[in-house]
Amino acid sequence: VCPRTSPRIPTDRMFARTALGRTALKACMPARFGSSRTADLCDKLKMDSYKCGAEKQVKIVDPAMNFRDFGGNKAFSGLVTTIKAYESNPMVRKVLEEEPGNGRVLVVDGGGSMRCGMFGDKIAKKGAENGWTGVIIYGCVRDSRGLGTLPLGVKALNTHPIGSHQEDQGVRDVPVVFGGVRIQPGQYIYADEDGIVVSDSALEGWDLTDDGAALSDRSVWDLSDCCFSVALQWCALFFNDQETPIMGD
Repeated sequence: VCPRTSPRIPTDRMFARTALGRTALKACMPARFGSSRTADLCDKLKMDSYKCGAEKQVKIVDPAMNFRDFGGNKAFSGLVTTIKAYESNPMVRKVLEEEPGNGRVLVVDGGGSMRCGMFGDKIAKKGAENGWTGVIIYGCVRDSRGLGTLPLGVKALNTHPIGSHQEDQGVRDVPVVFGGVRIQPGQYIYADEDGIVVSDSALEGWDLTDDGAALSDRSVWDLSDCCFSVALQWCALFFNDQETPIMGD
C-alpha cells in the first residue's frame, strides 16, 4: 500500500524495487540516468550508410559480431583502456580490481574464444566499485546472473561456465581489432542495446548512462533517500491519501 497512508511503511530498499520506486529513482537522478542513445548520437552526427567508413573518426562495430548485454547497465560510455589476452584473465583481474576506473571502459580482446569465460561477477563487482563504467569482452563471460545485478555495462559474445587459465598475463594499452574496427587506448566508446560506437575523441554532451539499470544493493543504498522522499510526495499527489497498492515489478 501507499507508504503515506499505511502503517506498514517499507524500507527504502524495498520501496526502491517497486515499480513506483524505480520511476521515482529515474526522476530524481536526471544527471545519472540520461536519455541519450547511440541511435540519437548517430542522427546527431548525420551518419548514414554512406557516412560510416573505416576512414571516419566515428566508427560502428559490425553488428554481425552479435555482442550481447550482460551487465545491469545496458548503456555506457567512456575513455577506452585495452587488454589483449587469449583465454587468460590475470591482467583483466588486475586492472578492474586494482585501478581506479574514473568512468573508463575496458575493452578486452579475448580472440573471440568460445572456450571459457574471461571474467565473472566477482571481478565485475570490484570493477564497478572502482569506478569502471563498462567492460566489452571479445569472447565470453560467466556468472551472467550476477553480472545482471551490477551497476556496470558488460558486453560479450556469449557465456561459458568454465573459467579462463592464469598462465598468460596478456598485454594492455595496445590496439585491438574486432568487428571491422581498430580500437585504441585514448578513444571513446558509446554503447547500448543498439550497438557499439567508437570515436577518436570525446563527443561533447553524449555521456551515455543507463536509465534502466538493475538496482544493486549498493546503488539502492546510495540513492534510496532521494527515491523514497520523491515517492512519498507522488503518493500524496496522485493517490489522495487512499489505500492504493503498489505492485512490484
